[in-house]
Amino acid sequence: MALPVSCGLIPTTQAAVAKRLLPPIDVDYAKEGLVVSPRANWTTMVPRPWRMREAGGFDRITVHHTAGEVPVQPLAEPKVIEALNSILQDHWQRQYGDIGYHFLLDRAGRIWECRSLVYEGAHVVDQNERNIGVVLLGNYEIQEPTGEQVGSLMKLLGLLRRTFDIKLHRIYGHRDLGQSLCPGRRLYPLIEQLKS
Repeated sequence: MALPVSCGLIPTTQAAVAKRLLPPIDVDYAKEGLVVSPRANWTTMVPRPWRMREAGGFDRITVHHTAGEVPVQPLAEPKVIEALNSILQDHWQRQYGDIGYHFLLDRAGRIWECRSLVYEGAHVVDQNERNIGVVLLGNYEIQEPTGEQVGSLMKLLGLLRRTFDIKLHRIYGHRDLGQSLCPGRRLYPLIEQLKS
């Protein structure tokens, strides 16, 4: 089975300013009934903070899909971990400081912590400043997101919006900010519907 590596990302071009690993930002996921699997549950690779910028807060969220070939049925956790590590390896080879996204949602609706919110992401060319990156595992040009994914996405977006005071119209699909089909024609209408 081919697993996704990314949806065509390029690392941030801004100068790195973080010199050491910083403590995480405390977000109360349980308040929304969300369980977010910590990064330590899927990788032992340590981020390279000297290749990342400290986040100066957030005022927007961008939703992505991983693209590639993904089974219709939800993957078991070990296969999701394999997919996450594949994405991380791809981003590592591109000289990112870490995986580019802040969160990944798998097709069972499970939420996985990726890059710490302490740092800017690397998920939209020249648009990463103050921008939280959320990616859904799947190719939403050719398949539908699951109800579990959509439910978790709505809850996560709501919590992030309240935590960082992000306005509803500041939720984007990748295609809104760059030349891309991401997050796919079967997921993008949900973003538009949410904003309206």
